[in-house]
Amino acid sequence: MKKGSVLGFLNDNYLIILIFIVGVIPRFYDLGGESVWYDEAVSIAVSTPVMERNARRLVFQTGPLGRSRSALAAAAFLLETLRSVPSPTDRY
Repeated sequence: MKKGSVLGFLNDNYLIILIFIVGVIPRFYDLGGESVWYDEAVSIAVSTPVMERNARRLVFQTGPLGRSRSALAAAAFLLETLRSVPSPTDRY
């Protein structure tokens, strides 16, 4: 190996090395965190005159029952929200 061959390699391949580093950083960022794919997450928003609630549920949407699972998760969150809202008759 000639002296300065490492610097010559880096100088000749700086663009490839930069692309590699930019690609590796997001891969190792939050490596221990929970992985959520777009086909598994359902975002739900419910607004009432008293409050507003947002939620994110994990629902496996693949397969023939995927949309039903999403609808069931949304209905369960809506019911939970409506049960927590005070009734107008509770004030009196």
